[in-house]
This record gives sequence, structure tokens and C-alpha cells, in this order.
Amino acid sequence: MLVRRRTWLLAAAIAIFAWASVSSQQVEFDRSLENMFAADDPVLPPFRRLKRTFHAGDVVLAAYADDNLFTAEGLDRARALAAKLEAVEGIELVVGPHSSFLGPAILLPKNPWSQRLIDTFAGFTHSRDGRTAALICVLAENADHTATVEAIRGIIDEAPSGVLAGEPVMIVDGFRYLERDGTRLGWISTTLLALVIVGCFRSLRWVVVPLAVVVWTRVVTEAVLVALGLRMSIVSSMLGAIVTVVAVAAVMHVIVRFRMARARGRSASASLRETIVLLAAPVFWACLTDAMGFASLLVSDVAPVRDFGLMTATGAMIVLAALVLLTPGLALFGKWDADPQRTWGESHLDEGLTWSLRLVERHPRWIAALAAVTIGGLSLGALNLSVETDFTRNFRRDSEIAESYAFIESRLGGAGVWDIVLPAPAKLDAAYLERVRRLQARLRDPEQFDGYNGSKAPTAVLSLVDVLDGVTNDRLRSAPRPLHDFVLGNGLRALRGGSTMVRAFYSEDPDAAGRHYYRIMLRAPERLDAAEKNALIGRVGGICDEEEMLAPAGDKALSFTAGEVTGYYVLLARLIDSILDDQWRMFAIAAGSIGLAIAIAFRSLRIAFAAMAPNLLPILVALGIWGWLGLKVNIGTAMIAAVSTGLSVDSSIHYLTEFRRRLRGGENVAAALRAAHQGAGRAMTFATFALVVGFAALVRSEFVPTIYFGSLVALALLGGLFGNLLLLPLVLRWLFRDGADSGR
Repeated sequence: MLVRRRTWLLAAAIAIFAWASVSSQQVEFDRSLENMFAADDPVLPPFRRLKRTFHAGDVVLAAYADDNLFTAEGLDRARALAAKLEAVEGIELVVGPHSSFLGPAILLPKNPWSQRLIDTFAGFTHSRDGRTAALICVLAENADHTATVEAIRGIIDEAPSGVLAGEPVMIVDGFRYLERDGTRLGWISTTLLALVIVGCFRSLRWVVVPLAVVVWTRVVTEAVLVALGLRMSIVSSMLGAIVTVVAVAAVMHVIVRFRMARARGRSASASLRETIVLLAAPVFWACLTDAMGFASLLVSDVAPVRDFGLMTATGAMIVLAALVLLTPGLALFGKWDADPQRTWGESHLDEGLTWSLRLVERHPRWIAALAAVTIGGLSLGALNLSVETDFTRNFRRDSEIAESYAFIESRLGGAGVWDIVLPAPAKLDAAYLERVRRLQARLRDPEQFDGYNGSKAPTAVLSLVDVLDGVTNDRLRSAPRPLHDFVLGNGLRALRGGSTMVRAFYSEDPDAAGRHYYRIMLRAPERLDAAEKNALIGRVGGICDEEEMLAPAGDKALSFTAGEVTGYYVLLARLIDSILDDQWRMFAIAAGSIGLAIAIAFRSLRIAFAAMAPNLLPILVALGIWGWLGLKVNIGTAMIAAVSTGLSVDSSIHYLTEFRRRLRGGENVAAALRAAHQGAGRAMTFATFALVVGFAALVRSEFVPTIYFGSLVALALLGGLFGNLLLLPLVLRWLFRDGADSGR
């Protein structure tokens, strides 16, 4: 029916593609960092409380060099630059060295309060040496981050050594690189794939078929995502690469089987019918097991990971639809270049396949022992895997964002922005502020951090008490309590009337009347390894607990009684952990569901075991190699175990289908293995070679997770090829020594 109706099927494919080409343009991107966490993740409530209580919008830090910053001319330059930034749509507030809350004259050298305020805001609005300015741009709640960040970049680029940093910048640049990669690397990888397929089969027609299947699948998948209301995220940026793997692997088996039929003198139409009959079941089950493996991500508590699982599962089944709609029509359209040819030197591949099988037949115990030692030794490297908490390392060192962070880290001491939220009384008094001073003194003391995994004190600490101390006399603190509180109250009222300073540090939770909170702002280096960063965050939280910054006795309105450490710095440090939390559970579910599907497909537990063993081990080896190389787990590698399980088992299904067909046809185990090795083994070799070469384009990505993902998938594919050509026949010889399939 597929061959007979091929023209109508091809017309339907063209019509669907036309619709999808328009619809896929409406794909939206989820750029929210909060959505990268499970809804019940404990890091979210403090962060949301911080944002709503202190109106803490997303912040972009615009920094530039100015050797004469604290002069009238320097402050005028800062003021002029800030005025341009404030005019940008999406910016709510700009705070900088020009923004002294008692007027710009306070920062002039002749003013006696000048040095005090310079020291107070050092590390936030300027460097300690006074040669670098930092303009803190607070974005409006509903701002278009992409447009706003690009507008800020256009302005700050005019300043000497102007750079940008902040979580919105990293997210915007990450998506910018991904979109650029999607176009540039997509064409490069497609070209490489085409060249490899031409080299393998010397046929332009059979280059068009797999590329058409890949492109059709990717476009239609994106259109379906729009229809389902799913949005792309950084996690789902690898969707196109995964669809390519599934599609190319399937089409390679079609090409090899079609070529084998043509070599026996059958017509093109008859050869395609034979190919469809022989491959319908294995292609269907390969796509289904891919989808089941990807669907294991649906158990994740992280919404973008669940969406990614649904996207990839959908894409795997759309590959099946693409094969049905496109392959018959394209394979038999016209008379030109109808047959895929043998590649130059393919006889060497024949010899290699024969040699590998003979090796298994002659030395099964040595192969098993060597495989066990090699796999065991390499897999142990997975114990060395560590999480990448420095989000800037998701970008190449020579990228604009990485160089910007290096500039800020070296001049301002730290680009990591985070906060402590403390329960506070309904009215601030001298006693409470003295406790805050004591807490901040400990946070600034390097000795408080000695012995905590190499962590160091935050590079800057700032709160309302620092501002008050900066504009009042030291002797006020030792004045009688009533006088101190009177002056304090008047000072707070004066600050409230002239700026948003008080609201930024001390405010009432709008969602809980009567609950007041106090905020301490922190700065720390962003470019720390996981152990140092987690130790620093943990130690700051420990100091807060030790100081017991509690609300006054009897105040029952507060939702917590000790300080909470939060902010983007904390969220970014926890980001990969949030994705990894379910990694091994998803891997186990993927392996179990795929094994069950294969057992159902072949009605044999022995075959299910034979399929899974050689494909799960190479994944552990790939992760082990990653660990031995000292590479860290980032967004691109966090889900690789679950995803690769579905990808690696495809070739095994084709191999097992041919093996059992021959076995049930009366051939012995050795003959059945030889047939499967030369047929499915040849196709999987071509597919692996083409895909590994195609993925080589990903190493040119500017987004490091894309590089890591491509490298790990290539490793998993190579490991799967090794497993299917050596371990799979080894397992089959052991399981089917009697030459019969018991069906159990």
C-alpha cells in the first residue's frame, strides 16, 4: 500500500510541511530561571519572598573603566550614561556611583562624608580603587529581557571597556548562541552528513532521502510543540540533534536493505516492498523504544525536563511518520540515480565485520574478560563526575559574556549577586541594627570561613545599617537608647522621602500583612568550582543560624525565624543539581521501559536482556570517560544517561530482528549471527560514522553544553557500535547455545 500510494503520501508530506513551516515559526522560548526547578524545591520560597518583598527585579550590571570616577567630571559621565540607560524601555531603576542618596555632592573629595560613602558602596556601584564604575540596572517585572539587554549593551559599548553581567545577560546570550548554532551548525552538520552519505553510497538520491526525513521531522516537531503549547528552553536545545540521530539511524537501515535487494537483481519497486516488509517491525519498535526512553524524563520534577521528554518522544514518533510519508515517494521518484552503490573500500568493512565476529567466536572468554575489565575501569570514572556551578563556564573563554565576567571579577571582586533575608520587627530599633552589625562583621571576617572547603568571605556586604552608619556620627551608636532611636527614626524617614533605599533593604511582605523583613546584599566571585561555591553558601547560612537573627519575642507573624540565604547566585549554584536529582531514577525507568518494550516486541525475555546489556554499559563508559577527563556535568550532559538509552538500542533491535528471523528460518546460531552482522552491522556502522562526523560540527558551538552534549552522544554512539558488534553477538551465543528461541 505504501509503495502503491507513494505519490499521495508524498503530496500529503509536502502539505504538512507547508503548514508546519509557518506554524514552527511561532515556537516560544522559556527564559525563566525559576522554571528550571521543581515546584516544591526549597530554594524557591525564599527567592520569591525576596523578589516580592523588596521589589527585587532582575538586575543587569553594566560596568566600565574610569580612572577619574570620583571627580565632578567622572560623576557627570556616570550620570549621563545612567540617563541613557533609564530611557531604555524595560529598565525600572539605575543605581550607580552618581546615585548617592544624599545627593551627588556627598561623593566629592572635599566633602567630609565622601570616603565613608565610597567605602560603604565599594564592590556594588564601584571598585575599591575607584577606577571602575558599576551601574546596576533593575529591570521592570514584565520587561522583554532580550530587547532590554541588547539595548543596554548598545549603550555600555560606548563606554571605555564597557561590559555587561547578570543572570538576564547569561540567559539572553545563552539563547542567542543556541539560536545562532541552530542555524549555522545545523547547516554545517547537515553538509557533513550529506558528504558522508555520498561517500558511503555514491548516490545523490539517497542523500536527499535521509536529509528530507531529518528536516521534515524537525520542522513538523516544532509545529506540534506550538500546537501543544510547549516552549523551548536551554534544556530542550538538543532536540534537533536527537531527532537527527533517530532519523539517520532508521534511514541507514533502509538504504542498506534496499541495496541488498537490488544487488539480487530485483526491481526498485520490488526491492522497496521487500525492504518495507523486513524493516517495518524493527523501525517501528526502534522509534517506539526511543520515545519510551525519552518519556522517562516525564517523571522529573523539573518542568522544562518534563517538556523536553515530551518533545523528544514526540519527535521520535514523527520520524516514523516521516519515513512512511517520504521514503516510498522519494526512493522511487523518476529513474535518475536510483540505486545506492557500494562505497570505495567497502570490502575492508566486510573484512572488519567478519573479523570482529570471528574474534567473538574464537575467543569469547577473552573478549568477555577484556570487556569486563575495560568497561569496569572506565565506568569508575563516573565517580569523579562533579557538577558545574559556574554558569559562565557554559560559554567559551573567548566569548563576550565570559570576558565580561572576568573583567568584573577582577575589578569589582565578584559578579555573583545574592542576599540574606532576615525576619525583622515592625519598627527598626538600635538593638536590632546592632545585631545586624554583628552578623555583617562575621560575614566580612575571612577567619570565619577558614576550614570550609577553601571558601572565602563574600567580597562585599551591604545593608541599610551600612548606609545609616555612613551618614551618621560614630558617637551616635554609643548615645543613650532613646536618643539613638529618635535619630534613627528621623534618618529612616528622610531616606524614605528621598529614595527607594529603605524599601530595597527593609520592607513588609505584600502577601502577608504585618510580616517585615530585612535584606543584606552580598557579592562573591561567580567563577568558583562547585565545592567552593556550595561551601561558601553553606557557611553564610551557618553564620546566620549561629547569630540567631530572630524576630522580637512574641512576634508570631513571621513565616520563619532565622536568616534565609537566597538570590540568583544560590539558584545558579543549585541549577544543575535540580536537573540531576532525578537522573538515575530516569535512567532506571528508561532502561526498564525499553527492556519491557523489547520483551513484548520479541516475546522473549532472553532477547530483551541481550538488547539491553550491550547498550547500557557503553553509556556508563561514556560517563566514566567524562569523569576521568575531569570534565564537569552541565546542562548539556545532565540527562545524557536517560536520553542515550533510547538512542543506543536502535541498532540492537535491527540486529536482533535479523538474527531471530534467520534462527526461525532454520539456520543455526553461527549463520544467523553472520547474516545479522553483515546486514544490520553494516547499517549501524554507516549510521554511527555519519552521525559522529555530523556531530563534529557541534564542537564549534559557542555554548559549551552543546559541545558537551555532542561529544557525549558521539561517545555513546561509538560505545553502542562496539557493544553491538562485539558484546551483542557474545551475549547471543551464550543465551542461544541450543539454537532455539524459547519465547521466554
